[in-house]
Amino acid sequence: MASALATEPVLWYQQDMLLFTLLWTVVVFFVVFTAVGLVAFAMFHRHRAGVFLLVGFSAWGVITGAASGAIVGALLSSFYLTGPLSMPTWVPLAWAIMQVFVAIIFSYSELAFSAL
Repeated sequence: MASALATEPVLWYQQDMLLFTLLWTVVVFFVVFTAVGLVAFAMFHRHRAGVFLLVGFSAWGVITGAASGAIVGALLSSFYLTGPLSMPTWVPLAWAIMQVFVAIIFSYSELAFSAL
């Protein structure tokens, strides 16, 4: 059992932790926001606004993912380096998924403010 745990891929360096978190967050945000853009495009496919909505949602997903991924990646890497801990490679993906869930929850204003 100990040998199986020793072969698990981990991240040791701050740049790697930041990069993994940033890339996973951008990818997850891009997929979710592009899916929303495709729904908007399907609703407005006869208008020029449909294409702009698709491109706009996709671009906004990349921008939002890059901003939140950089912030969370810096915080996570600082936390793991404070201890000297290694970060498993699934942790950045889990944080990216949590960030998307938070973005979805806070997109509903009534739910977001009642949760605070």
